[in-house]
Amino acid sequence: MGPPGRLHPHLRSPSSRRRDGRRVPHGTARPDRDTLIPVPPADLTDPSAGDPFQHVTGLLREFSQGERTSPILHIRRLRPVVAFSRRDTRNPRFEFAAAAAMAHGFAAHVRPVGGSAAPLHEGSLVLDHFGVDPDGVVSPHHRFTAVAEALRAALASLGLDARVGPVPREYCPGDHSVNARGRVKIAGIAQRIRGRSWLVSSVVQVHGGPALREVALACYDALDLELDPLTIGTVEEETGIPDLRTVAAEITTAYVTRGLVGPDEIIDTTRPERTRPDAIGRRLPHPSLTPARDAPPSPIRSITVR
Repeated sequence: MGPPGRLHPHLRSPSSRRRDGRRVPHGTARPDRDTLIPVPPADLTDPSAGDPFQHVTGLLREFSQGERTSPILHIRRLRPVVAFSRRDTRNPRFEFAAAAAMAHGFAAHVRPVGGSAAPLHEGSLVLDHFGVDPDGVVSPHHRFTAVAEALRAALASLGLDARVGPVPREYCPGDHSVNARGRVKIAGIAQRIRGRSWLVSSVVQVHGGPALREVALACYDALDLELDPLTIGTVEEETGIPDLRTVAAEITTAYVTRGLVGPDEIIDTTRPERTRPDAIGRRLPHPSLTPARDAPPSPIRSITVR
């Protein structure tokens, strides 16, 4: 990485056109040629710096070793963060993508699942579904399919024309993305397997679309990856529903009715009544999943926190 204060050439914006010749949509922010992108600190992904994914490895180990057997669904929201993948870290431009995220007011961390960079903020629901399966190493596809269908049904119940499948030039592309009208991506799914244990991690974008599109475009440009920012959609933009709890309620119903998780194995830290220690009690499966680790809303420019 170059010295602080120097703009990496891949972050320069010589024109209003992308490398593929397509004009950037009006009003979509991208790095300006005269703007210096700050260099991220060396301990960018260190757990002591507040890594929101630091608990995952330990919890998967507990499942793999048989200390836990019942599936768990943890629903939470985070402060603004771009969740990069391990594959992204091998990109020679990764450090500049992380710096671009920070320039937009988003932290940069590496999540322990596959895929590509995913933007998250207070308008995003993060759904971490943990479990154990003797065939986990060799049969992950049925979990992708089951979770994608559960999310599709939940979003359809809110009035979306929800479909399973990728949208061309979407962020973190995958066959099990959940889209609206075949035009915009609303939810994405990624997976991690450790021994017999697994994590299916999903993100549902509920509100705050403009900020997601801005930071995603900046990061994908820095990584030299294709992205059409207009493929990033939200539940609010499709239905007028901005409330995370309303969306979370439909999702938990879909998971339970499809047998993906029991009603007593859901930890929803978006609900105020679940933030009291006496309300959660023994149902917290891991110290790292306490509500204290989930961030309260914080005002970030261009994000409307509802």
